[in-house]
Amino acid sequence: MEEESEVMTIEEFLENQEAEEESADLVFGGDEGKECTYNEGYMPRQAVFSCLSCAPQGNAGICTACSLACHDGHEIVELWTKRNFRCDCGNSKFGGKDCKLWKEKDAENKENAYNQNFVGLYCICHRQHPNPEDEHLGEMLQCCICEDWFHEAHLGLLSSEKVPRDEDNEPLFDELICQNCVGRCSFLFRYQELLIPPGIPDETHPVEQSETSTEAPANVAVEQTMGSKAEKSDALTSGKKEEGSVSNGVSDVAGCSQSSNSICKLKPANVNAETGNCFGKALFLERSWRTSLCQCDSCVELYKTRGLSFLLDKLDTLQSYEALAKERRKTRMEQAEGASMKLLNNLDHVAKVEFLHGLNDMTSELSSFLVSGDFRDTGKTVTSADVYEFFDRLKKRRKL
Repeated sequence: MEEESEVMTIEEFLENQEAEEESADLVFGGDEGKECTYNEGYMPRQAVFSCLSCAPQGNAGICTACSLACHDGHEIVELWTKRNFRCDCGNSKFGGKDCKLWKEKDAENKENAYNQNFVGLYCICHRQHPNPEDEHLGEMLQCCICEDWFHEAHLGLLSSEKVPRDEDNEPLFDELICQNCVGRCSFLFRYQELLIPPGIPDETHPVEQSETSTEAPANVAVEQTMGSKAEKSDALTSGKKEEGSVSNGVSDVAGCSQSSNSICKLKPANVNAETGNCFGKALFLERSWRTSLCQCDSCVELYKTRGLSFLLDKLDTLQSYEALAKERRKTRMEQAEGASMKLLNNLDHVAKVEFLHGLNDMTSELSSFLVSGDFRDTGKTVTSADVYEFFDRLKKRRKL
């Protein structure tokens, strides 16, 4: 019974293999993990890891290559991707342990930002992930501003609301902004067409609201709901602190009208009337919403003041990051194919003919084997006995 649970159809194996490779490429941005990224500076976005064996305080991050070459066997936390980050491996935070891939590094990367994720904690509930006991809290979703991850049940939504998804349970939104960052992005309430309202829960599949959720009252500024959580975040953060905290909600947004060099897209409006009771819960944004943001001088200065200039950087988006990963994957596969052809072309005529005949025999035999065994058409599983049988048949054919 144990052996049967491990077998799979050839179609399933090939599909799983392809999916796993592509998924890894998307997370790692096509980075093969051979070189430390330190020399590339503060990258717009890259895969980042934390080593709790070397930096248990969670105040350091390392690139893919260093996680493999310098921290193999250590307690590693995979953080997915982070923006504007430079590899810390081997600097002053690692107690004299040099980076094996790039030894000459600054003592500290002052522009790096760290949060609770670097010690393996997430969400406003400050729990580890994955955690089987948290499945009832829904999927973990990442805020595009602070880049922390949040359970669906901890996004500040009312019990009558849910994360907007389609019939196939796929997100209807491009990115989300957590309730802790909404005040910092209050100008977005001037772009009502870019906001997607929460959906209505399906009564047959409710997402439970945890007791740890800190839902904010209507019209209360975010800073009033964070309390000790903000202090914990500051304690974990070293390097560059977040700029542009909002002390009075949205009153400063209405001053954006016309600058000396460009005209603002936004018209003066009663912003408080538009926001309603949206403070204290997450915002869901339309696809490609960043391209609709005003880029007049006043708005650009506003983004800069609040530490949000990255919103105008196309390389900051996950779409750009994943597009680059796919392009690198395509190039790598083409290079691999090219290397195979180069190897074949370097063979003499006799060796080349023998190689092609051998390849043709194996392909033909494999095709016949799959057809005779009804593996592809019926979804029949391939066992170890089938594999041995195939190679026995191949050996016998070569002797003929």
